[in-house]
This record gives sequence, structure tokens and C-alpha cells, in this order.
Amino acid sequence: MAPAVRMRERALARLRASMSYWLATTRPDGRPHAAPVWGVLAGGEFWFGTAGQKARNLSHTPYAVVHGESADDVAILEGPVERRPLADAPEEVAAAFRAKYADPLTGGPFELAGAAPPDGGAWLYSLRVEAGRAWLEGAFEETRTRWQAAPD
Repeated sequence: MAPAVRMRERALARLRASMSYWLATTRPDGRPHAAPVWGVLAGGEFWFGTAGQKARNLSHTPYAVVHGESADDVAILEGPVERRPLADAPEEVAAAFRAKYADPLTGGPFELAGAAPPDGGAWLYSLRVEAGRAWLEGAFEETRTRWQAAPD
């Protein structure tokens, strides 16, 4: 396996295993905004739920960058983001959230449908991966990798 392919696969494996991610969006006035989110990789997309400033930013500019927590084993994805009703989460995505996260109030599996506030203001977002980057700090020149997602 080529080194670039190995780094891409390593990056995707690290992102699948991560519990928290940093999501970077753009405010309507052009200023950047970054905040942590929970999410899962499923079906070639990064799925996450959010509200507040991130949701307002995505309604204006539906494009984001997401990366894992590590600055030593870097994995970054970028692409357009689509907003979907939380109740319409594909079962594969709902199952991935249940398997990965615990409900902070009950300790049981995290249910996406149960995360919706009574006013219905929660959304699920999917970032369709257009490009990714990865590298290992301390071995940047040897490990830096960039890839483009295959077109649909």
C-alpha cells in the first residue's frame, strides 16, 4: 500500500475512533468560528448535530472543516454541509451514534431522536467529504497527505 493511501486510511480510522471533533465554520460577516461537536463517519460523510452559532453559520455558508483533537496525529476533512431534520437520520447514522456515545443524563446509549428539544429546533448535519489532509507532527515532510474524494 502506498504511503499516501496508508496515511489516508490511518486518518479516517483515527476520525472514526475520535469522540470529539473541532468544527470550523464561517460567520456571515466572514469571521471564522470553531467549536467542538460529537459526530460519526458513516456512508462517506461526517454526521454531526449542532445548534446555535454553528447552525447560523452553516445556514449562511454551508461548508465546513472538521478535524480530530490531536495536533500530533492530524486528520482533517472538508466539504459542503447539508442540514437535515434530526428525525430523518438514516438508521446507519443513528446506530453509529448509539454505539459510540452515552446519553449524559441516563448513561444509556445516545439516541439522536431523544436529543431534539421540544421546539423541534435540532438538526442533523452531514459534511460530504470533498478533501482530506493528514500528517504526523515531527514527520511532516514524510507523512503529509492530501486526497480528494471520488465523485459520486
